Amino acid sequence: MKVYFGFNDIRQDGMGTEAMYLLKAIKSCGINVQPVHPWKKVLIPEYINEYNPIFLREDEEEPELSSVIKDMVNVINNDLECKIFSHFGAPNWACVIPYLRPDIKVIVSIHNITPSTLKIGMSYSKRVSRFVAISPEIKYLLQNRLPKNQHSKISLIENAIDISKYNLKEFSNNEEIKIVYFGRIEGYAKGCDKIPAIAKILKEKGLKFKWDFYGYFHWGYENRFYELNKKYDVEDVISYKGCLQPDEINGTISKYDIMVMPSNHEGFGLVLTEAMAMGLTCIASLLNNITDKIIDNNKNGFLTKRNDINSFANLIYNAAIDFNLRVSIGNAARKKVEDNFTLSIQGNKYKDLFKDVLYDKNYSLINEPQSLDNYKRPNIVKPHILARILPMSIKKFIKRRLL
Repeated sequence: MKVYFGFNDIRQDGMGTEAMYLLKAIKSCGINVQPVHPWKKVLIPEYINEYNPIFLREDEEEPELSSVIKDMVNVINNDLECKIFSHFGAPNWACVIPYLRPDIKVIVSIHNITPSTLKIGMSYSKRVSRFVAISPEIKYLLQNRLPKNQHSKISLIENAIDISKYNLKEFSNNEEIKIVYFGRIEGYAKGCDKIPAIAKILKEKGLKFKWDFYGYFHWGYENRFYELNKKYDVEDVISYKGCLQPDEINGTISKYDIMVMPSNHEGFGLVLTEAMAMGLTCIASLLNNITDKIIDNNKNGFLTKRNDINSFANLIYNAAIDFNLRVSIGNAARKKVEDNFTLSIQGNKYKDLFKDVLYDKNYSLINEPQSLDNYKRPNIVKPHILARILPMSIKKFIKRRLL
């Protein structure tokens, strides 16, 4: 059995990390897995050597879909060993589905809860054999949007990490507390706008701390990052440290005491499992059926309402001044990840899923799809209508106010 995965960019973020871990989990179960990319935007160098991906274009810039879709279809269909095709809900890879050989089964992983991601991920649902939800919340949303006769297609397989790459930190009772944020840096989904206000409260409480950021700035957030630090007078305690490669995360992040994830929404929250595996005390937004399935509040981490700035500050302060609490929480956090979010767990679930899918016949082919010559992306695989028609400035305003 050979499984093809359609990917786009591999970046230094949760999606890039999870793509690599998923491939490793599946390979470790003895399954032949082949990643394929329409273009060559890879910011994690070891990915190429380790997983031998196919690149249809050597350029780093995304090509026009009309110029590359034939190659996307052919590279899968021409490999007669390929029995399963899967993608992460990307619109260009969703376009491939109607043209796949009839014997190829389709699995779509849904990694986000935004309306556009759900819409695209569910496109051509009758042709799809399984939808993989990476959190209970996504499973719930899929059940609400798919007809009941397709609910049996939904499987819950949560994201995982390579626990061997994350060592339990050495706990130290230093006078200055080291706080970290790592991941994509922006204000709308990830809630980074809140951090300067939280830091200001901690300064007013007299806490000695440094708060470092690792990751890449998204949606032009870099200027806002520095503006907010200046506005709240926290430039002396908040610093941007650049991006991390996956093999740098353990050695860098394990030197910190507390990790804060103030997200407004997440599909899963991979950085939580990474930080918890290293024994950091994690304080995160309470996102129903997402973060509360990773953190057991007050046992292996702390959760609070996503817009409660004072609560974030108080939880950070209380953990910062109580060394024994951080040790207890950190050890419990490591245990939670070991028991629930490892590659062996994820890989075996995918292996069982692939076996089931091979014998399933609960899908139907797409009749007479449009010609691949002069191909135009159909509406079914375009983002949600509001995402397409609203100007970026309005979308940013809505996300900042409502998320």
